[in-house]
Amino acid sequence: MNNSIYEYIKRLSTRWIGVALLFFTVLYAGYSNGFAQTNPDSNGRSIGQILPEPVDAEYPVYLYFVDKNNGYLIGEAGEIRDKENTPGYCRRIVEALISGPASGLTRTIPEGTELRAVYLGPERTAYVDLTGEVSSNHPGGVRTELMTVYSIVNTLILNVSGVDRVKLLIDGQEADTLAGHIDIRFPLTADMLLVR
Repeated sequence: MNNSIYEYIKRLSTRWIGVALLFFTVLYAGYSNGFAQTNPDSNGRSIGQILPEPVDAEYPVYLYFVDKNNGYLIGEAGEIRDKENTPGYCRRIVEALISGPASGLTRTIPEGTELRAVYLGPERTAYVDLTGEVSSNHPGGVRTELMTVYSIVNTLILNVSGVDRVKLLIDGQEADTLAGHIDIRFPLTADMLLVR
């Protein structure tokens, strides 16, 4: 009987040693593969730390402008700061759209248009208030108006995690359309069929 107890204790301790070895192996592998980075302090000693992201980091965004044939929206990479402040981030994105593309794409928002305000409402809706030039300077046409509307809508929704819908306002007021064709009376969601 003493032999069977001895054998049981021996098997149990062997099992626990195996578990402990496995635990320390996984812990060491995780530590050495980047759970923490090691940097020397002023005395040359190493200290483990998780490195924070720089406060002034820039975040890549894709601003959607139209191709030369007015057929599709195409993303142009840009850098916008302060992603943490969602209304401010939205404002900078729309201002970048208004400024126009840096590449061979075509602007979607008529020249002279200015951004009056951007604010977030219920149901993750961004309200974008543009000056009247967005309508009065618009060249017209169903496809061109569609590109103007969804340039703004898609750019915000696809870049800002806190935005699912966009409501366009003109001079602080709701409007039926921008230029007579596309219904903007209600908040809009992204239309991925327009993106290439």
